[in-house]
Amino acid sequence: MKKSLLITSALFAAVFTLKAQTPSFDFQNWTSLIGEQKQPSGWLSENAYTSPLVSSSNPTSVTKDSLSNAHTGYSMKISTVKIVTNPLPGTPPTGLPDTVGLAITGSVNFLGGSPSLKIGYKDVLRPSNITFWYKSMPMAGDTCGATITLWQTVSGSKKIVATAEFRTGATTSAMTQTTIPMNYDPVEGWRWADSASIVFGSSYRVGLKHPKIGSMLWVDDIYWGPTQAPAVGIANNTVSAMQVSVYPNPATSFATIETNSTLAEKVNVYDLTGKLVTTELFENGKARINTSQLNAGLYIYSIVAGEKQVLYTQKFNVTK
Repeated sequence: MKKSLLITSALFAAVFTLKAQTPSFDFQNWTSLIGEQKQPSGWLSENAYTSPLVSSSNPTSVTKDSLSNAHTGYSMKISTVKIVTNPLPGTPPTGLPDTVGLAITGSVNFLGGSPSLKIGYKDVLRPSNITFWYKSMPMAGDTCGATITLWQTVSGSKKIVATAEFRTGATTSAMTQTTIPMNYDPVEGWRWADSASIVFGSSYRVGLKHPKIGSMLWVDDIYWGPTQAPAVGIANNTVSAMQVSVYPNPATSFATIETNSTLAEKVNVYDLTGKLVTTELFENGKARINTSQLNAGLYIYSIVAGEKQVLYTQKFNVTK
């Protein structure tokens, strides 16, 4: 029986990997790839286990909701349920617990000999916060919540750039907007993330302990801040052929950023909280930044082509 389940899970994992896609953040697009109960495009949930390839007797955890349970159009409703047949027991990123109420940006893959969850999606902005609408109805003693993680992959290793967390043990009976600040890592926070994961849970206690069947969380309309731009990806953050220099570094009154790229149009400068502090245009391959009004410390500059294509990101220091 166990061998049969692993083979079955391998089949649906392979299909899911091939079909992975950019997540839907307004929850208008729902798909069923392998006969499972529909779930939001680009999201992973217990619904994958409702496929006939696993067990049609498994309950549905994520459903589409609307009317008073949505901000606009449809929302994602997450319910904590008990999985009857669980081919991937455990906790993310290697599996799912038997009692679960989770929705995760990502997919399932079958690489290295065993099925596993592939968390996250590629290409993100550098936000100072994340905003979404929610409604919560946790069972007594349970907690609804979310975890957001931004990272950059360097030589096969994840460098965590920023994180954010949301927790509530209270009942919120109407759709409510909340904005959660992104906390940039003091060591790796200068990097420009190339991937992100967003995890929502109707049961989201630390370590996924003590989930209560029947807890519910509704989520709708996710945005990266502060511009309220929809949570969508952008182009690559580096161009290997580019030559870039910044001088003087550290800077006191002014810093000049110079590049050989003919695509460079402007440079955005951010503090370590992700706040945009200034923007300067390139002229003849150079952009001059007035640092006299900036506090001493570490800043991130991002060379941009057009409105969204980030060509290069690096850090520089300001001293007084």
